[in-house]
Amino acid sequence: MHFIWLRQKINERITFGATLNYISSSLDNYGASGLSLNTGVHYFIPEKNLGLAFNIRNLSYQINSYANLKENTAPLTIEMGLSKRLKHLPLVYHLGLKHLEKWNLRYDNIDDNQSTSLFTESKSTNAFDKLLGNTFRHIGFGFELFLSKKENLVLRGGYNPLRSKDLALVDYRAFSGICAGFGIKVYKFKFDYGYSRYHLAGGTHHFGFSTDINSFLKNDL
Repeated sequence: MHFIWLRQKINERITFGATLNYISSSLDNYGASGLSLNTGVHYFIPEKNLGLAFNIRNLSYQINSYANLKENTAPLTIEMGLSKRLKHLPLVYHLGLKHLEKWNLRYDNIDDNQSTSLFTESKSTNAFDKLLGNTFRHIGFGFELFLSKKENLVLRGGYNPLRSKDLALVDYRAFSGICAGFGIKVYKFKFDYGYSRYHLAGGTHHFGFSTDINSFLKNDL
């Protein structure tokens, strides 16, 4: 539950935002509660169409706990992002750095490194491959392509290497970590759709509908 929400534009380039959330849970006669803070800052350079962002999510504090056992209310996440619109093409690309609070994001399944055949050797990963794979897991990619003269139609796509690696199947391509969607604006209304691929078992569909209420209000001044 959002307890406090704040969005403040410091100047034409810097915008700051924060939300304070109240978290609670109960089990029979027992209960636990805590606070979680999400905060971030965005810096925009209009002459270069370049945006930089830094945010911290789930900076938490536990008020009371089950059986007086203190623990983290929510997993802390630190992220950075960059977005850039090309000068001669209506394309915006996004680059994100995820989980900066933790370096090692690898999960090495022992069963994946063992061979099931008597005539093949077991798979092994050297130190460089592990370093490269772990680095790649911290990066996310995305783009937005604007179409039509007034840019009322936009196509979106992205790739999450961490999700792709964590949910991949051995010797089978499941396209985990890929997401795509589009947005369309008609008059003063926006409709957005996105699909995110998690696993061979399926993915998630996202729908959005928005409008600017202030655009309907007449300014009599």
